[in-house]
Amino acid sequence: MTEYGLKYNKELNAFVPMDAIQAELMCDEFKEGEIVAATLKRPTSNKLRTIAQNNSLYLWCERLGKSLNDGGLDMRRSFEKMKEGYSIPWTKERVKEYLFDPVMRNLTGKTSSAKLDTKEISEVYEIADQAISSNLGVHEPWPNAYDRSFE
Repeated sequence: MTEYGLKYNKELNAFVPMDAIQAELMCDEFKEGEIVAATLKRPTSNKLRTIAQNNSLYLWCERLGKSLNDGGLDMRRSFEKMKEGYSIPWTKERVKEYLFDPVMRNLTGKTSSAKLDTKEISEVYEIADQAISSNLGVHEPWPNAYDRSFE
């Protein structure tokens, strides 16, 4: 069962996706006009991560990928699981898939960063950053609200 964050819109007298990310996830899963059964309940935990946190996540992934590449730590060298003979540079998508997502799954049991709450996304970053720093010697700080790069 897939869960989505919805909010009540009084003007429309309807439940709508919480943000553009939730809307995109729903549009990808359902066809136009498709009827689905839904059970509505109030969340029991923190709010889902914010759009700013999502933007920070992807900016961090992009910057960390660049820092790892600049440090000569391509994916093959970082994981030492690939055969020798070629280099695979880090991208923000690869950083998320291979460094952020495994920590997220192990820590929260969730398979999508869109389902992380505001506290969980910070916890996942802290653990991932600590492991990357101690094992690879690369630290990339989490972007903040004053960082104009992700707007």
